Amino acid sequence: MSRKKIHVPIKNGRANIAGMNIKKIRLAKNPELSQNGLATLIQLEGIPMTKNTVQRMEAGQGTINDIQLVAFAKVLKVDVKDLLDESVYKSDCHSEEVHYPPYSENENTISAATQEPEYK
Repeated sequence: MSRKKIHVPIKNGRANIAGMNIKKIRLAKNPELSQNGLATLIQLEGIPMTKNTVQRMEAGQGTINDIQLVAFAKVLKVDVKDLLDESVYKSDCHSEEVHYPPYSENENTISAATQEPEYK
């Protein structure tokens, strides 16, 4: 069975809201804290992270799960809600329109969603 690509909802060209806030807060609190330094601090919280992952997240190209979000908030010494503040996000966007990938419910989609994945 081939692996199907998962489409991440994209809002104004970004796959996350928190990334822009992470970058803004990182640079405001400690301008010398690099993406590599931030990745290292996240690793010290027990979460695998590389500089490239931080770079993608801050650029809005990578998704951020809840465990990572909590770690970023702890390391940056802010509340999680500060990382999810959409005011910075909206000010950098030209449109409020949400763009979701086309979705059509058919037998293959329903079948794939109800079956256990095959691991090789």
